[in-house]
Amino acid sequence: MLIAHRIALDPTDKQGTYFARASGTARFAWNWALAQWQRQ
Repeated sequence: MLIAHRIALDPTDKQGTYFARASGTARFAWNWALAQWQRQ
């Protein structure tokens, strides 16, 4: 049996900016690693 919890986020403007910046950084790292893998 799988149980999942849904949690709604209601960030402030400062927190929303941080979340966007953090996810952008993670996406950049993923794309970089993917390009390195494909290059090899």
